[in-house]
Amino acid sequence: MPSEIITGLKFGSIGGGAVHLCIDMQLMFATGTKWSSPAIGKALPAIRSICDRFAAKTIFTRFICPHNLGQTKGQWTRFYAESSSMLCDVMDPAMLGLLPELQEFCPPAAIVDRQVFSAFASPELRTLLAERSIDTLVISGLETDVCVLATTLSAIDRGYRVILARDALASSNAEGHSAALEGVFPRFDQQIELIGTETLLREWSLTKKS
Repeated sequence: MPSEIITGLKFGSIGGGAVHLCIDMQLMFATGTKWSSPAIGKALPAIRSICDRFAAKTIFTRFICPHNLGQTKGQWTRFYAESSSMLCDVMDPAMLGLLPELQEFCPPAAIVDRQVFSAFASPELRTLLAERSIDTLVISGLETDVCVLATTLSAIDRGYRVILARDALASSNAEGHSAALEGVFPRFDQQIELIGTETLLREWSLTKKS
């Protein structure tokens, strides 16, 4: 299978220069909205196990919807016109929060926000990574084929080593999830590694540089 090209820690151990970047594990993707999906529950147990071990090394991202169409432009206006129930003037703003099962990790885990697909649109994230001298991103969350994909591509462009925790990723679109894992990510075999959470927990040492 194509994913075998990027499976395993090809570039050595995971060390102190790594953080766990958890993408958009929010209430609005779990229940009660147009964008909710049971798929989020598939990734939650693995994500919790990572956070249990590495809460201080975890950064949660949140996708923040605009209040109304007047705060959008270009194709984002079209995007939210099709999903007007997700605008914060309509939707309960509490839905932007993390799942209750993950809120307990904050602090010490950090939270950063942005309004587009790539987490690197957040100046706060870029600052945190620079201040901590981060060179490796362990990425989990959703959606595999949207925000995780956009964030991964941005990380690659910035020269980060990217490790995807396969069982800690999910998407509401099963075909898109498989396409990203089996078709897109293997194209970046010199930047991306794909491992399971069990391997991650065994191989990540906070005292060694990767």
